[in-house]
Amino acid sequence: MLKIVSARKAFTIIELIVVICIITILISLTLVAVQKVRHSANNLSCQNKMKQIGLALTNYHGANGFYPAGWHLDGYHGIPHTSWRVDILPYIDEDSLHQKILATKFTYLNDINYFALTINVNAYSCPSDSGTKNLVYVPPDYLGLGFKLSICNYFGVSGTNHLSKDGTFFSASKIRISDILDGSSNTIIVGEKGLGKETLFGSWFTSFGYGNGEFDATNGVNDFLPKNSGGLPQCPKGVPFSFQEPTSVDSPCSFIHYWSFHNGGGNFLFADGSVRFLAYSIGDKLSTLSTRSGGQITDIN
Repeated sequence: MLKIVSARKAFTIIELIVVICIITILISLTLVAVQKVRHSANNLSCQNKMKQIGLALTNYHGANGFYPAGWHLDGYHGIPHTSWRVDILPYIDEDSLHQKILATKFTYLNDINYFALTINVNAYSCPSDSGTKNLVYVPPDYLGLGFKLSICNYFGVSGTNHLSKDGTFFSASKIRISDILDGSSNTIIVGEKGLGKETLFGSWFTSFGYGNGEFDATNGVNDFLPKNSGGLPQCPKGVPFSFQEPTSVDSPCSFIHYWSFHNGGGNFLFADGSVRFLAYSIGDKLSTLSTRSGGQITDIN
């Protein structure tokens, strides 16, 4: 009886290469899809955090009759140079941190080891900006001593720029919702800003950066460094920086303007509590949205 043995056919080199190419393409498509889902989820989380900030600001306004100051030159309950983010801590479920700050003396500029400087407040950081998850190191050439800071992504809108004070948050501001004559649905009050190489700016707790709160607690939508400001020789002085994508996320001048790690634009909180993603292409419309009583009504739909 004859036994028939079938020969086993092996893959040729060409067939193997084709299979590898197909697998590579499938993996690439899967990674792209996963990245898109991750970006979408991060953006949604970012918007939800801004909505919670909006609710906290509304509740603060309800309790006090006005929005918190952009920052306090004369001290907040004895704590100097704190920002609006400290004021609303009790309204974002951070009352214990707020109470500890009020009970712990802080000496501005000298107390670089103050506990709150390195506390990460999750509500103030966008998940798309991985840099805010880590403490940043501020080199000694700023204040004579190197120190670490916890930075954040959400900045009060001071208006057109930090000198105009035509927005909602600036030094010692006490803006009421009734002062927003352009309408709460036509006025942005908080914007999202990525932080690049210039890590001195962006502290959630207090300002060690330019001025007393500019570019740390607040930002204008067409802001600039004054012509007589020292340091940062690589950044042009007196030139406005609009809402735009930086040439690089490590651009040392990116702290001057609003931008985000999302593709194509960034999120902004409106006075009515809504959060909208605005594209970089919005152009001059963002300036009219930043003022509380400019008399312009801007259609962004």
